[in-house]
Amino acid sequence: MSNLRPEHAGLPSDAAGTKREGEVLLVEDNPFGQAFARRVLEKAHYRVTTASKGGEAVESARKHRFDMILMDVMLPDMNGFEATRTIRANESATGLSRTPIVALSAHCSADYDEQAKALGMDDFLSKPVLPAQLLEMAAKWIPSGEAARPQALPRTWEVIRVSEDIADLVDDYLAGVHTTLQRIRELSEVNDLAPAARLAHDLKGTGAAYGFERLTQVGRQIEEALRQTDAPLAALIAAEAKEWLEGVSWTAAG
Repeated sequence: MSNLRPEHAGLPSDAAGTKREGEVLLVEDNPFGQAFARRVLEKAHYRVTTASKGGEAVESARKHRFDMILMDVMLPDMNGFEATRTIRANESATGLSRTPIVALSAHCSADYDEQAKALGMDDFLSKPVLPAQLLEMAAKWIPSGEAARPQALPRTWEVIRVSEDIADLVDDYLAGVHTTLQRIRELSEVNDLAPAARLAHDLKGTGAAYGFERLTQVGRQIEEALRQTDAPLAALIAAEAKEWLEGVSWTAAG
């Protein structure tokens, strides 16, 4: 049930504030409340994905990385607290960064706010939610402008130091890793888990040896996702790792 409502002055205009970018997962079972919050966020240039149930929210968070999740507490099939616990468990198991989750609830008290945070939520909005409050919360948790989007950074933003002893092998190794990550993504997308897991295991065993510790972590994360038969998450991790690798350079160190 939703109590989102507009201010008497209407929705904020584009001229009233800075245009922003960011991806929001809006979890709200009331269709009118969902439509209103979506309109407010999209008018401020956030990209919004919606879910009406806790289980849908968990699945969306597995398949795609959002900049913020707005989570209604009272949901059918799985309440917002349970959905948050599941999302946090998935993030912990796979080593993914923590997505800000903001609780939406008509229960307004300091104790309820603390309970939400103790259960894995990062912030709290009490219903009825005004447009200005919603946008203030989005601005708090989602960086604006270029800082919000990795694509806006220079193409090379990390330099890896590798041993001089293997420097002549690194370019061929990285070319192979690109192919491996692409293949893991393709296999995961068709739910062919066994060969994808073998490739992830090989990646886990070689990344740190070449000086690319993150690739070992990626292999471990993909392997764990596939062990849990979470092929969409494995494909997502592989895609993000491939994007990261495209922005990395390396230098030989004695």
